[in-house]
Amino acid sequence: MERRFMTQAIYPLDTANIHKGDLVPMSQLVEITKAQPGSSRYAFKLMKLTAFIARSMALRGEPATVVVRKNEIVILTDAEANEYNMSAAKKGARRIRRSAVRHSVIDLSKLSPDQRKDWDRNSTSMAMMVSSLRMKKELPAAQAHKRIE
Repeated sequence: MERRFMTQAIYPLDTANIHKGDLVPMSQLVEITKAQPGSSRYAFKLMKLTAFIARSMALRGEPATVVVRKNEIVILTDAEANEYNMSAAKKGARRIRRSAVRHSVIDLSKLSPDQRKDWDRNSTSMAMMVSSLRMKKELPAAQAHKRIE
């Protein structure tokens, strides 16, 4: 059974051809959102679109970290996601859990030995942050990603 957002054309964007390291340019995003860059409406629509892209990529078995940079949507590579997730986790308690879950699905085979050491160190740091917040009862337990087959 397919999910509703995969069967309906919510956004005129082909997510099947989007992979890690890709960028959705601002010109295409202005067409999709029908809003001007810099407006709150544009920012809100980009937030919804990044969630849509991340969900569709996870459903097809390629989970990725999707972010907005300079009014464009960027699907981070595993090496970029390693750095981004750690910096996002340091910015606040609410972001720690989300960053830890995103960090856990990075494909380690695509990282260099130095990047792998950074990933190990970042994973340990995030685990300690999540554990301390869980002890304070600020965060619920993290749920593992479920693959749809």
